[in-house]
Amino acid sequence: MRLLRPGTGLSIGFALLSAWFLWQSFGLSPVASSVPRVVLILTLVLLAVEALKSGIHVSGRADAALPDGGDASGPVPSNENAGPVGRCLAWIVLLPVALGVLGLLIGSTVYCLLFLRWRSHEPWAFSLATSCGLGLLLYLLYAVVFRAAPYAGLLGL
Repeated sequence: MRLLRPGTGLSIGFALLSAWFLWQSFGLSPVASSVPRVVLILTLVLLAVEALKSGIHVSGRADAALPDGGDASGPVPSNENAGPVGRCLAWIVLLPVALGVLGLLIGSTVYCLLFLRWRSHEPWAFSLATSCGLGLLLYLLYAVVFRAAPYAGLLGL
């Protein structure tokens, strides 16, 4: 019986490292700490959502019997989102390009929409709602909490 999924230790380590970076950002000036706080808070939220999603997925698999009479006592690996290395690198490069050209608010919203729809294969309604929610959250963080203008990008959006 496996208690943790493969890679869980790495995820926990990454979450602890992100939490430590977030704690360290409170020692910076308010202007200098705004971007690290936004990035790290969103990173921690994403890690929590992924942990919950994979936990629910594993518990759903563990309770079901396999068609051939076996049991699903461990996680079943899925190749649904596995792709060539070039495609993964393209998504990694697309984020800083989108942020640099379109700015923080629009770039992150567009990237979130594209990633959720075409990489994660989420429905359009969920992708739009999540990306608009992210854009609204970033706007509220900068306009209300930090009282600073976010990076506008090369296009000045």
